[in-house]
Amino acid sequence: MEEELDPILERRAREAKASQTKTLKLLVGGLAAVVLILGGVLYYVWNKYNGTDAIAAKNAAKTELLETRTQLDDMIAQASSLSIDNEYLTGQLDTARLQVDALLERLEQTEARNRAQVASYKKELATLRTIMRGYVTQLDSLNTLNQQLIAENKVTRKKLRESEAKNEDLTRQVEALSEQVSVGEKLKARGFEVHAEKSSGKKTDTHKNVARVVASLTLAENDLAPKGDVTIFIRVLDPEDVLLTNDKSIPFEFNGTPSIASASRLVEYAGADLPVTIYLNDVAEYIKGLYQVEFYTSAGLLGTASFNLR
Repeated sequence: MEEELDPILERRAREAKASQTKTLKLLVGGLAAVVLILGGVLYYVWNKYNGTDAIAAKNAAKTELLETRTQLDDMIAQASSLSIDNEYLTGQLDTARLQVDALLERLEQTEARNRAQVASYKKELATLRTIMRGYVTQLDSLNTLNQQLIAENKVTRKKLRESEAKNEDLTRQVEALSEQVSVGEKLKARGFEVHAEKSSGKKTDTHKNVARVVASLTLAENDLAPKGDVTIFIRVLDPEDVLLTNDKSIPFEFNGTPSIASASRLVEYAGADLPVTIYLNDVAEYIKGLYQVEFYTSAGLLGTASFNLR
C-alpha cells in the first residue's frame, strides 16, 4: 500500500517551484534590459567619438579654414590695392594663405575618427587667426596712411597744376617780352626817297635823260639795335617788273632768302640817326612808267619807295 502524500507539503512544493520560475523570469528580463541599455550607450559613444560627431567636427574645421582663406584673399587684395610700399605685409599674407591651404590638404587626408589630429589642426588655425588680427591692424594703419597720401597727392597735384599754369603764363610773358626785344633790336629806317638825276646832278623825270637813280633813307636811332657795320641794299624794278642791274650788282640774302641787289652801300651804325644815300649808275636803258624801289638789310625789308619817268 503506497504512502499517501501530505496535501499541505504537496501544495507548498508547487508554490516554491512557481516562485523559483517567476524569479528566474524576472532575472532574465532584467538582464535583457541591461543588455539593451548597454547597447544604446555603446552606440552613443561610438557615434560621439567615431561617428557623426567626429565628421561634424571635421566639417566644422574645414568650414573655418575656408572662411579664413577667403578672409586672407580679401586682405591680400586690399594690401595690393594700396598705393604705398607694402611688400613685407603682402608677403606675410601670402605665407599665411599657403599655411591655410596646407592645413586644408592635411585635414582632407585625415580620417574623421582621428579627433586628436583634427583638434590639432583647429589649434593651428586658432594661432593663424590670432596672427591675422595683427595683419588687420596693420592693414587699417596702412589704409589710413594711404588715404592721407591720396589726399596729400590731390593737394600736391592741384598746386602743381596751379604752378604749371603760372609757369605757362610767365613763359608767355617772357616770350612776348622776347618778341618785343627782338622787334626792338631790329634796325629801323624812315624817310625813304628815290629820284632820277641827269649826268649834271640835276633831278629829271624824263627817261631819256637819266644818268643814275638816287635812293636815300635815314637809319633811325635805336639803342637796342646792334652797332657796327651795316650794308644797305636796294632793288630797283622797272615798270615791267624787271630788276635794274649793272656790273657792280651783287647777290645777297635777307632772312635766309637769296636775292640780287641793284646797288648797295656799307655804313657804320652807332645807334643814332644816320642818313644814307645809295647810287645806281650805269644802267643801259630806262623806260617810261612807275619804278619801285625796295630797301633791305640782311635782316629783312626796311621799306619801299617809287618814282615815275615819262
